[in-house]
Amino acid sequence: MDVRSVPAAPPSRLTLGLRWAVGISEIAGRREGLGVLAGLYSGGVLYGRDGERSVIDALLERVRTAGGGGGLVVHGDPGIGKTALLEYAAESATGMGVLRTVGVEPESDLTYAALHRLLLPVLDRIDRLPEPQARALSVVFGQAAGPAPDRFLVALATLSLLSEVAASRPVVCLVDDAHSCDAASQQVLAFVARRLEAEPIVLALAARDGEGRPPDTADLVDVPLSGLDRESARALIMEHTRHRLSDAGQEELLRATGGNPLAIRELSGTAWRTSGTGEPVPLAAGLQRAFLERARRQGRDAQEVLLLVAAAGAAPLATISRAAEARGVTAGPAVLHELRELIVEDGPTVTYRHPLIRSASYYGAGPHERREAHRALAAALQGEPAEADRRAWHLGRAAVGRDEKVAEELERSAERAMRRAGPGAAGSTLARAAELTVSETSRARRLVAAADACWQDGDAARAAALLDRAEHVPSPGDVPHREIAGLRASIEVRSGTPAEAVALLRPWLPDLLRTDRCRAVRLLLVFTRASLHANATEEWTAIAGVMEELSLSGEDAEDVLARLFRATCRVREGEDPGLAAGDLAAVERLTDPARLCWAGGMVRVVGHHELGSRLLHEAVRRARALGAAGVLAWALESLVTDELAGWRPRRPTRNRETAWPRKPARPTRPVPTEAGSPSSPHCAAESTRRGGWPRTC
Repeated sequence: MDVRSVPAAPPSRLTLGLRWAVGISEIAGRREGLGVLAGLYSGGVLYGRDGERSVIDALLERVRTAGGGGGLVVHGDPGIGKTALLEYAAESATGMGVLRTVGVEPESDLTYAALHRLLLPVLDRIDRLPEPQARALSVVFGQAAGPAPDRFLVALATLSLLSEVAASRPVVCLVDDAHSCDAASQQVLAFVARRLEAEPIVLALAARDGEGRPPDTADLVDVPLSGLDRESARALIMEHTRHRLSDAGQEELLRATGGNPLAIRELSGTAWRTSGTGEPVPLAAGLQRAFLERARRQGRDAQEVLLLVAAAGAAPLATISRAAEARGVTAGPAVLHELRELIVEDGPTVTYRHPLIRSASYYGAGPHERREAHRALAAALQGEPAEADRRAWHLGRAAVGRDEKVAEELERSAERAMRRAGPGAAGSTLARAAELTVSETSRARRLVAAADACWQDGDAARAAALLDRAEHVPSPGDVPHREIAGLRASIEVRSGTPAEAVALLRPWLPDLLRTDRCRAVRLLLVFTRASLHANATEEWTAIAGVMEELSLSGEDAEDVLARLFRATCRVREGEDPGLAAGDLAAVERLTDPARLCWAGGMVRVVGHHELGSRLLHEAVRRARALGAAGVLAWALESLVTDELAGWRPRRPTRNRETAWPRKPARPTRPVPTEAGSPSSPHCAAESTRRGGWPRTC
C-alpha cells in the first residue's frame, strides 16, 4: 500500500489548498491564516534555511543509505517557517512513504487524537501486528471494544506498525503543531523517537516556543528557527510586494518583522508603508492572536507595562516607569521578572524580545488604550530636549480631532527628520500633522509637503494619494496649487506621461520666475526634464525669454541654477553661454541631490563634461545617503544614459547658420565622442532627434 497516496484527515477549522508550480500535490493548510507555509515557498523554492535543510537532508540520506532513522524537532515563533521546513522534508523524501498529522487545540484533550490522524492511512495493516498490540490500537482508535490498554502497549504497537510499513520502503512521519497535540500522542511519539536508530523511519516535529505542551525532545535533533537571513528576507519581500519598497523601506520592514517570513509575506502583500517612526506593524488576525496569547496570560499590571513598552518601542526603563506611574501601575522588578519571556532589558533600555510580540500587544489593545499609553509616554518625556521628536510622535498618536499645537510640533519634528533620517520618516510625520491641522491652507501645505517627502522616498503611489487629499481641501490657496502641480509633474515624468507634466507646469513658471525665484527653480528642474522626455524642448522658448528679462546676479543657489538654465538655452541657439565668474564652482557646492542631478546634465550641455559627471556621481552618493529613491533613480538613469552614449555635446557657436536646429534630420555621421570612447551613431541620432540635447538632464 502506498501510504503517501492516502490523504490525511483535514484540519478541523480551515483548509487552504495550495498547488505549487513544481507539481506539489494539494496539502492541508494550517488553521486561521497560519497555514500558508509561512510564505517561504515560491514556485517550490524555499528561501534561506540552508543550515536547517542540511540537517533534514542528512537525516533522509542516513535512512536511504544506512537504513537507520532518527528524529528532529523544528521550533520557533508563529509564522517563522516551521511548516515550510516540514513541507521541504516531505518533498525531499523521494522514494519514501509520508505520514502526517497536526495538533489542533480543540482535540488537545482527546486522547490519541493526533496519533490517530498520523496512523489513519495505514490502520488496515493492524492485523499484521502481534495480537495484544493490534488489540491495543483497535481499542484506543474505537475499532474494537475493551478496557483501556496500557500506554506502553499503545506506544509499542505504534512503533511496530511503523516498522511494518517501513519494511517495504522508508517512512517519514511529519507532526505539525506538536505543542497542541494531546498528551498521550506526545508520549507515544517520544517513545517512538527514542527507538529509531535501527529503523528506516524519520520523525519530524514542528512546535511553537513557549506554548501548549512542549513535546519531549530529549532524543531528537534540535532545530531552532529564528528570522530569515537578510538576503533571503529581501528576496521574499521582492517576491510578494505590491509596491516596490525603497532600500530604507525594506530595512524598516525587516526590523519590524524580525525576519519572520509569514509577517513579511503578509505585510509585503498589503498597502503597508514604511513610516520611519518605529511604529509597530499591523498583523493579520491569525498571527496577532498567536502572539497575543502570551501577553494575555499576564496580570493586569503586567499587561499595562507591556502596552507601554509596545507603544514606546525601545525606551529607557525610567521613561516606562514614569509613564506606568501616571497610569497607576508600578513597573518594578517583580513585574519585569514576570515579563522576562516577553521583554528584555538591555542596559537602561527595555524592549520586546520579538517585534511581532510587540505588534500583537499594541494592536491587541483598543484605540482608546493605545492613545492613553502614548499620552502617558509623552508626559514622561516632558522636559527632555533630546527626546523632542519622540515626544511629538507620541503626542500625535494620542491626539483626537484637530490640534494645531501638536501639528506644529510634528512639523518641526519632520523638518529634523528630513535632515537626520531621510524623507521616509518625514513623510509619515507630516501626514499625521496634516490630519491634526486646523487651518485649511496649512493642512493643504502639510499634505503637499508629506507627498513631496514620500515622492523623494520613492513611494509614488502614496505621494499621489496625499496630493489627492490636498486637492480636496477647501480653499487651499494658490501656493499649494502650484506645489501640487509641480509634484504631480514630477510623478508624471517618472511614472506617467511627460507631456502632461509640461502642461501642468507651463502656466505657472513665467510669473513664478518673476515673483518667487526659489519655488520657480524647483519647478524649473521638473519642467526641463519633462520637456526633454516629451520631445518638447520648444517649450523652453517662452521660459528662456523670461530669463533674459531678469536680473540674475545673485550668488544664491537659485540664481546660479537659473543662470545655468539660461546658458543652456543660449547654447541651444548657438550663442555663448555667458556664465558668470564662479558659477561652475558654485554648482559644485550644491548639496541637494535633485539639484546636483539637474545641474550635472546642464553643465555637460554647455561643454563641461567632466564636471557634469562629478555632479551626477555626487547626486547618486547623496541620494543614497538620504534614502531619496526617486532622485537616485533619476541620477542613475542619467549616468547610464551618458555612459551608453559616450559622447560630448558640440562646442557652442554664435553662428546661427550652424547652430543646433530645433527639429534636425537624422545625422549622417556620429557625434564626436570622448577620447578612448567608441562612437555611438544610435545615441547621437536619438539625442539630435530630441532637439540636440543629451538626455542626461
